[in-house]
Amino acid sequence: MTGSPVRPALAVALCALAIGAAPAGAQAPDPEPSPVDPAIADGSAAKALAAAEKRWAATKLRSYRMRVRLQCFCGPQTTSPRTITVRRARTVGKVHEAVRAYATVPRLFAYLRKAIRRRAAVLDVSYAKATGRPTSIYVDQSLMIADEELGIRIDRFRKTR
Repeated sequence: MTGSPVRPALAVALCALAIGAAPAGAQAPDPEPSPVDPAIADGSAAKALAAAEKRWAATKLRSYRMRVRLQCFCGPQTTSPRTITVRRARTVGKVHEAVRAYATVPRLFAYLRKAIRRRAAVLDVSYAKATGRPTSIYVDQSLMIADEELGIRIDRFRKTR
């Protein structure tokens, strides 16, 4: 480069102007808040969750096996399906840390309550009609954040002794 060197502060200011950023000292406008899922906003998600929990409690199932698969922008070590055994309402054996928070039906319900309480932008849940247990969950907490969405598939559910 020929000519006089550009001062670093001036270079930063010029770059900021070129990309549309606010000049130093100026306050950036607040970003638009992410919308709330309509089922959360109108209370129907909480009612569906409460009904599902009631059906689950009525089954009195405390021992079961299920396969849990996370769907996220994660590596295969996280998204690989994991079979989890629950005996007397407690997990049996080592549970991979990626699925530990979702390793029992009550933990899945807790995750859903948290998404509702935090007013997620998108909440899509399917429940088993007979037992109330979640079969599929998708939560996008904020439309303004990339790659924080999480899907959970729960299948191969079987009652055990």
